[in-house]
Amino acid sequence: MDKRNARLAFIKKAIIFMLLIFALDNGLGRLLRYLYFHQSSGFLYRRTWAIESTTAPVIVFGDSRAAHSYAPQPFEEAFGGEFYNAGCDGTGIDYQEAVLTAVLKRYRPRILFLELRPFDFEQDPYWKTRLTMLLPYLKRHPEIGPVLKRRGLFENIKRLSQIYPFNSNILSIIMGNLEINKKRREDFKGFIPLEGVWDRPLRAETPPRENLRAEAVTSFRNFMGLAISRVSHRSLSYRRFIKNGRVHRKPSRWPPRFAGNSMSLFSIFPKTGSTLNGNTFTMKPI
Repeated sequence: MDKRNARLAFIKKAIIFMLLIFALDNGLGRLLRYLYFHQSSGFLYRRTWAIESTTAPVIVFGDSRAAHSYAPQPFEEAFGGEFYNAGCDGTGIDYQEAVLTAVLKRYRPRILFLELRPFDFEQDPYWKTRLTMLLPYLKRHPEIGPVLKRRGLFENIKRLSQIYPFNSNILSIIMGNLEINKKRREDFKGFIPLEGVWDRPLRAETPPRENLRAEAVTSFRNFMGLAISRVSHRSLSYRRFIKNGRVHRKPSRWPPRFAGNSMSLFSIFPKTGSTLNGNTFTMKPI
């Protein structure tokens, strides 16, 4: 009888403990979600703006090179429309595919720029980790789910936790809700200028020809497919196609011609290993 009572007491305590864990996870998760989407500055705020708010007809996608290289003024002067730089540090083509999917769900930009480094197709042991930055948006943007599913078989189980999407961003979320954060690094429509002088030589990057990361290839094709399916007038400045596991280059007409509400797609592959900030934009294929 004592053993039975002890067993029942243990089960009761275990249930209470699990309920407390559930309540704590749910409560903290809701708080973190509220704070995350109420930030007014910082890189998480810029990420949210690109996914949920921008309606700029001219938009740039890419990683840190894009974020720190393309100022809005030259683009707005050249194309006569509002510009937004959706470049995000530490991301890859998988991230760009997800963001474009969310953007096209809301509106149709007229001109897209996609910047890729040749090494974006190389094997990357951290590519799944990089996708964690999209987890906070899945609940509000189920359209990015197919990209996040690539993280693994247990992803759906992990997402039962309300804290899980935010557990790597808690400090950034706190900073993003502080007024002092606005003074740390100012951005101009997503563009984040870097200060200093580059005193090292520029290195040419050679794109990988073999052993490409299959997920990156898939994301690149999906990105192009998403954009081109919404293009009524194609103006492709510079493109690399992947065929039979190899990267192939195919140039096309320049300059582009714009017609009405058409959307044009530009794929930018820089030739150099480093990009310097400047106040000019060269309208030529890179």
